[in-house]
Amino acid sequence: MFLRRIKEYFFRMDDAAAMKRHVFYKIVDFKEEKNKYAIQCINTSAIFYAQIGDIVNDTDILYRLHPAQACYIGMEYAEIFYKNQNHSTEKMNMKKFERISFSRYGVYNILYLDREGNIAFFNKKTKEEYLMNPKDIALREELINRFDAQQAFYIGLNAGFKLKSSVKKQRKNCFLTPHYLKIIK
Repeated sequence: MFLRRIKEYFFRMDDAAAMKRHVFYKIVDFKEEKNKYAIQCINTSAIFYAQIGDIVNDTDILYRLHPAQACYIGMEYAEIFYKNQNHSTEKMNMKKFERISFSRYGVYNILYLDREGNIAFFNKKTKEEYLMNPKDIALREELINRFDAQQAFYIGLNAGFKLKSSVKKQRKNCFLTPHYLKIIK
C-alpha cells in the first residue's frame, strides 16, 4: 500500500516537478589541466571536483545529474573505455549498469537493446513504443531530457560505443577498398 501511494504521487506530478525532486547536481566546468569536472550541488554554492571515473563509480552523483549531463558523461566514459580496453577494473564496473529498467521519473522508459545496438523504449503515458539509434536519442535534447538520468547515462554510453565503432569501420573500409587511378586524355 505504501509503495502504491509513492507511485501515485510521482505519476501525478508533471515531468519538470519530478525531475527537480531527483536532480541534485550539475556539472558547471571542466578543468582540462587536472582532467576533472566541477560539480555543483543545486541551490548551494558548494562545488567539488571529480574525475569521470569517480562520477561513474559514485552512482549517488551520476543518478542525480540532469539527464542531458548524464548522457554526456556516458559518451565520455565510452571514449575512456575504448582507450583503456585492457583494464579489467573498467570492464568489471560496466556490469553494474546492466540493470537499467528502473526509472524514478521521466516520460520514457528503456525496454531493451537489440542486436544492432538500437534502443527500444516506450512512453509511460501513451504506451507507444519506439526503436531508435542511441546516437539519435543522445543528440536530441528534448528526447534525452525525458529519460531518467540513469537511463540517459546508459543511452550516452551506447551512443559513445556506436560512435567509436562507426569510426573504426570507416577507417577499416577506407584501407580495404582499392583505389584505381584512371588516365583521362
